[in-house]
Amino acid sequence: MILEQIKNPDFFNNSEQNMIYFLQNNLNSFDQVTLNKMAKESFSSTSSVLRFCKKLGFQITTDPRNIYFWSGS
Repeated sequence: MILEQIKNPDFFNNSEQNMIYFLQNNLNSFDQVTLNKMAKESFSSTSSVLRFCKKLGFQITTDPRNIYFWSGS
């Protein structure tokens, strides 16, 4: 489902398309990507990254040290 969504560029704004590009180019090190790094590298805010992840259907939980993402399906 998520892969189908990211293949449709009309579904995403320019900022979200930058995030998709960043993710596609960092799949091998995805487990090391932080929220701040993704925001910086995709020229977005951390809030935009969180909204993007929610738009893809991820559930998000935060605590002072970590942000957890998991599929809502």
